[in-house]
Amino acid sequence: MSEFIEIKYTKFTREIITDFSIMERARVSMEVGPLAIGKYPVTNYEYYLFIEETGYWPKGDMEDMFLAHWKDGKHPPQDKLSHPVTFVSYDDALVYAEFVKGRLPTYSEWLYAAFGDTDNQYPWGNEFFSDLCNVRKSGNKGTTPVGLFSPKGDSPVGCCDMIGNVWEWTSTSLDEDEDIFLALGTGWDHYCFQLEIPLDRWYRNHSVGFRVVKERKR
Repeated sequence: MSEFIEIKYTKFTREIITDFSIMERARVSMEVGPLAIGKYPVTNYEYYLFIEETGYWPKGDMEDMFLAHWKDGKHPPQDKLSHPVTFVSYDDALVYAEFVKGRLPTYSEWLYAAFGDTDNQYPWGNEFFSDLCNVRKSGNKGTTPVGLFSPKGDSPVGCCDMIGNVWEWTSTSLDEDEDIFLALGTGWDHYCFQLEIPLDRWYRNHSVGFRVVKERKR
């Protein structure tokens, strides 16, 4: 499922949270690109291939809950190979991204991938449809295959699953020690109106995954 959407250098404005300590919002001008962002979140199968080639395993106590939905933490469920990988921490995601010569998206890059230069509340518009994404109200009770809601649920730039299925790690840190990072997009067990969530970098959960960005030259 390693498809990438090309995004040219662009400027856009959007209302975002500018201070997470008091949840202060403001309209901000941002710049992104040029870059390529994963059309889909990284899947269980893609992460499995990465582990098979690299032998990656988190060190020490940080391995708790790593790939907890896999058999022995080594073999993904056969019926969920095309589902987004979960139970991965910020560092688990970062190591994969670097392996494929990429990185994690920033807050602004993720927002542009999800909404383009629109003010839409959802990738497809301003009206919520439970059959265009995988959130709590959709009733799926777990992750779904990436791209299941494409093309109707796609973002203006063509990305899938930007809302729902899994929260997605970004490279935007919310503290000086870089222990807390921003995850975006809402998991399958959350509500559609919640977009941003701060998470400890070691956090692993059944609804947290990621997608990859690759640099492009101007």
